[in-house]
Amino acid sequence: MNQKFAAPGKAIDIKDAEQDALKKIMMLLRNHRGVDFTLYRPNTIRRRIMGRMVLAKLKALGGYATQLRNDASELEALYQDLLIAVTSFFRNPESFEVLKHKIFPALLKDRSL
Repeated sequence: MNQKFAAPGKAIDIKDAEQDALKKIMMLLRNHRGVDFTLYRPNTIRRRIMGRMVLAKLKALGGYATQLRNDASELEALYQDLLIAVTSFFRNPESFEVLKHKIFPALLKDRSL
């Protein structure tokens, strides 16, 4: 039986074993860096995973999930490939602290509210 890995307006058919492997990969990424990629576009995720699989010379998604579980450097490489560089600012709590304590007060210093 095939399940759908759905995105708004689109769906990709994935075999049950692949769906399970994909869920494991998403869980490994979330546990590794605390970022939940499940709301990212499925086509983008699959394309990036497939690219990493080619580099690792693996053909099965389940085998790649196993490799990720055993190889932290590959897990980090996939994490980096999935990041959208311009949004890294929003995943950096220190950036918000600088805004809150330095930038915003400086901008509002001479303004009357």
